[in-house]
Amino acid sequence: MENTTVTWYEVYSPDVDRTKAFYQNLFGWSTTAVDMGPEVGMYNMLGNGETMHSGIMNTASEEMKDVPPHWLVYFYTADINDSVSKLTSGGGSVMHGPMEIPGVGHIAICQDPMGAVFALHQPAPSE
Repeated sequence: MENTTVTWYEVYSPDVDRTKAFYQNLFGWSTTAVDMGPEVGMYNMLGNGETMHSGIMNTASEEMKDVPPHWLVYFYTADINDSVSKLTSGGGSVMHGPMEIPGVGHIAICQDPMGAVFALHQPAPSE
């Protein structure tokens, strides 16, 4: 993969059920929920049939109350620590992470020097 590859999309929403229904109606997307452990809880994914391409991050918690609804794009990186170093030396900032998500890899939510938010994703090694 190259650093220009988008690996995941995520919509942040305070109403997961309404968000699922909206995108199911708009695009015919299917949904599935997976338990992502105590930090995230149930995580709803959106896709075309069995191919999942995005997820819904629930912002209804006290911790996420100030996060507005938005879409977030995840860009591939082979080395998240190297990318974070380049990000910060170039004037960007890390808002959250880097953190490991079991079975997914490492992610970091970032901001470029102009304020645009995006994420970095170093996928878990293939078994």
